[in-house]
Amino acid sequence: MEEWHAIQVLKRQGHGKKASARQLGISKNTVKRHWNRKSPPTYQRTAAEKKLDPFAPQIMEMVGKQFIGTRIFQELTGLGYTGSLTSVYRYLRQFQDKADDKTTIRFETAPSQQMQYDWKE
Repeated sequence: MEEWHAIQVLKRQGHGKKASARQLGISKNTVKRHWNRKSPPTYQRTAAEKKLDPFAPQIMEMVGKQFIGTRIFQELTGLGYTGSLTSVYRYLRQFQDKADDKTTIRFETAPSQQMQYDWKE
């Protein structure tokens, strides 16, 4: 982004592509790439396909049958899955209910409604 900005400043000042490259200490090809751009370059990550994506319908069916992770992994390896068990668990995490993650549920009572008693001397 800084390169693009510096190239645009030199372009507005009337410098040529070769002179800009020499002054900035970068390649002429870099200057050519940024010369006619209207806005600075942005990073765009390409969407990577996961090994489990082709098995999504089978996984959804197994989740509906309430299979556990290791059972799903065994079924998928029979279908041709070559990944790891950890990847299966990571993929299954998106189907977990967030409400079930809490082990305790707090509730408040009015004063003198409950008490705690320790049996230790």
